[in-house]
Amino acid sequence: MFDFRYHALSLVAVFLALAIGILLGATIGNSLVSDADKGIRSSLHQDVINARNSASQAQGQLSQRDKIISSSLPMLVQGELSGQRIAIVATGSLPSSIESEVRQTVETAGGAVDSVSTFDVPSQLDSIEQAAGVRGRNPEAIQGFAKRVVRSVVNGAGVSVRMHRALPDTMRGDYHGAGSVIFYRSQPPDQETDQDKALREAFENGLSDGLKAQGVQVVGVEEQSTDPSQVGWYKDQGMSSVDSVDLPGGQLALVFALGGQKGSYGVKSGATPLPKLPIGSG
Repeated sequence: MFDFRYHALSLVAVFLALAIGILLGATIGNSLVSDADKGIRSSLHQDVINARNSASQAQGQLSQRDKIISSSLPMLVQGELSGQRIAIVATGSLPSSIESEVRQTVETAGGAVDSVSTFDVPSQLDSIEQAAGVRGRNPEAIQGFAKRVVRSVVNGAGVSVRMHRALPDTMRGDYHGAGSVIFYRSQPPDQETDQDKALREAFENGLSDGLKAQGVQVVGVEEQSTDPSQVGWYKDQGMSSVDSVDLPGGQLALVFALGGQKGSYGVKSGATPLPKLPIGSG
């Protein structure tokens, strides 16, 4: 009997010790987790504060840079595009702000906008083909047609002149020819049929191929707020680009990119802020 009670007490002591251990462990564990959680939260909070401060500082520096460039832009670009004629070519729709910004920049640098051609394919394809006097709905034919049209825009003769007369809202300007081209690509529709996509891409590729064949400098443009950015597409087509033509720095970059400097300029990821200014500029 004594042995049984002894063993029973021993077992109770063991279970009691285990219970106390579990209780203490849970209490200490919760305390450690709570402390760790507080530490992580505090660290993340500080990281957010630091990131906001860095972003605010960077934005302040960009704003200050653009104020300086804006005040000196006419002097910096004076005569850089003197006597040059520039064509604006767009796919989809061309925002009025983009046209206004690039036109003013070109004129400030002494150049002139020869023409503005906007191609919304495939929705306008029938009217475009009718104006040009051609027909064809397969991608290969559409690509060849676009190549022919943009060659005419650059050379200032042929099909672009006929299209300008028939579609004055789509193709505006003199069409006397251009030595370089500003290209704007609208974001493709989120939903489009496979056929529409094939026709649109064929027309875009035809424009790009035609410009390459002409050997002119082509600069793809967008505004700082453009999302998603089209810079990747411009780069794939071998075009230089400016991702912020609404900012003074982007306008300065546009002038020298049109003048022959190649690269991706602007304020977005992977862009070079500004091209190298020629010695003695201004």
